[in-house]
Amino acid sequence: MNNFLGSLYQHIFYFVLADTFFILLFLLLLLFLFRKVKETNRLLQWLGEGEKVKDVRLLLARQRTFIEEVEKNFSALREEIKEIKEKQLETLQKVGFIRFDAFKDIGGELSFSLALLNGKNEGVVISSLHGREGSRVYGKTIKDGSSGFPLSDEEKEAINRALSGGE
Repeated sequence: MNNFLGSLYQHIFYFVLADTFFILLFLLLLLFLFRKVKETNRLLQWLGEGEKVKDVRLLLARQRTFIEEVEKNFSALREEIKEIKEKQLETLQKVGFIRFDAFKDIGGELSFSLALLNGKNEGVVISSLHGREGSRVYGKTIKDGSSGFPLSDEEKEAINRALSGGE
């Protein structure tokens, strides 16, 4: 027994050193866990919008319900945007305009051709020809950027300008 106690006293320094190491290790672990708990509490406070959180499961269920509602609203908005884009194709989007002299004896570029097209390149080209005895106005329908009616060079130019963004 004396041999055992002698051996124990001889190695007591190493036991104390090992105990000190483990105590420091556990203190560091405790500090780490304390920080994690503090971060988790901050997160729960943020998720709970400032109210005292008693049951995390209820909070998470409420957040899940909120997210599902947001997803439904997002899907509805996506559908509305799709419908608006489809309707937008029907609206006036492209304009081409050119002034010119319809007759050689009259100057001042009082005649014009105006192309009005939607997103599907459908619409109308309106031409006004100004002469000495009066003015005449013509309208021709446009489908897919061209017309079933004969077009003058100026009308073609107005359509091309509309198709190229009004340049």
